[in-house]
Amino acid sequence: MTMIASCGHDISNSESVGLKTMDFTTDWNEQKMSRCVRSGLYCLDCANMYESYGIVLHNETEENLWLTGKTPYPTIDIHA
Repeated sequence: MTMIASCGHDISNSESVGLKTMDFTTDWNEQKMSRCVRSGLYCLDCANMYESYGIVLHNETEENLWLTGKTPYPTIDIHA
């Protein structure tokens, strides 16, 4: 069975990786952008790319550090 991953690519169950990544969302009440954790199912190529960017959160401790602002968002050069 083929599914469409969070990255938009076609995947099968054997080719997918579940990840949590650093992200931002709009907080309309505070009128600002806030940190959030995005959960998704990704193809192997995109999972490896996100890992190389340094935005994958591997455990609850990393998630909490990200959400409380103690972890900076990495500088990513997508043209490198």
